[in-house]
Amino acid sequence: MKDEPRSERLESMMTGFETRMLNTIERRVAGGEAEDKVRAEVEQRVTATYDNLSRLVSSDNPACLDNKVTRTMLAETFMYHAWEPETVTQEGWGSCWLQSGYVPCGLGEHPDDMAKVITDVSLTGSFTDRTNQSYKFDQSQLGINNSSEGAGWSIAKAMTTSEPSPVAHRLDETLSVMDRGANYRGAGDEDRIRRGGTGEAEILARVTGDKLLVVNGYPQNSQQRAALVHSGGAQRDGGRNHVATWALRKDGEHWLLVRGNQYNDDNRGDRIVAVIRDLKSWIQNGEAASINKRFGPSFGKDFKVVADEVKPTDYKPNNRPGDRFNDPDNERPLLRFFARRRRRA
Repeated sequence: MKDEPRSERLESMMTGFETRMLNTIERRVAGGEAEDKVRAEVEQRVTATYDNLSRLVSSDNPACLDNKVTRTMLAETFMYHAWEPETVTQEGWGSCWLQSGYVPCGLGEHPDDMAKVITDVSLTGSFTDRTNQSYKFDQSQLGINNSSEGAGWSIAKAMTTSEPSPVAHRLDETLSVMDRGANYRGAGDEDRIRRGGTGEAEILARVTGDKLLVVNGYPQNSQQRAALVHSGGAQRDGGRNHVATWALRKDGEHWLLVRGNQYNDDNRGDRIVAVIRDLKSWIQNGEAASINKRFGPSFGKDFKVVADEVKPTDYKPNNRPGDRFNDPDNERPLLRFFARRRRRA
């Protein structure tokens, strides 16, 4: 029997994902990149994301690591995070060091590569990175048995909890092992995720071929702002024992600078800290309007137009949020769709 609400929700997430990815074209062109080249890259990544998720849900091979019900759930959950990567959370898991890498660089810019990790591991129990190193996993490592592993998590209630989703748990468990050949201290220790590490840049390079951007503190100069416009997001210092993210998101005719934090409660949740009306001006002179507003997506509609809450006189060169947003010690702050959704010009 057709589940209409579920189908509509999936359609909404996929439309939101495609819109977010298409917005990256405008963003990167504003940074000086050639539109044709960027468009081809973005369209290929969207197509490959759907191709990987189609593989995930369509296989009838009884030897798959996960059964079909679990794989369908993983595909839907992945689509939720691909729609808005900052929805990834990590309460009870301590994986901020890794999520602050794969949220901006992986799910944000290279969702196809993240979908490949999820799909390959779920189908075969293994993954081979871009350096041709292979990693094997089994259900004892990847089970979904309690809330910190994604048990009981649902898309419908996702914004009411900071517990990780099953996809966040799966990415945390698999990617955390992938720096074993990178010569970092503790490399090869699967439990390293519990203690934190410095291998996230190496991991993202192995999986996506891209370089993780790090911008600690509010972007201070044109070089940092240009790099953020190119990457769409970055890792940042999140305060004591925490690493978090920056993200740029289109909102109506404006752009938002989001201070991601990997939690959903009001005290620790993601915040919008600046509204940008022109990316080129922001790169050149930092023109923006400061704001302090919770950030979070809503099904079936765009983000509320945050720019309506600021006045034209609020846009100032070298504008930046108040000190509490820059203080590093401040810690408040199914199936048929994937087969048919392809390129969107």
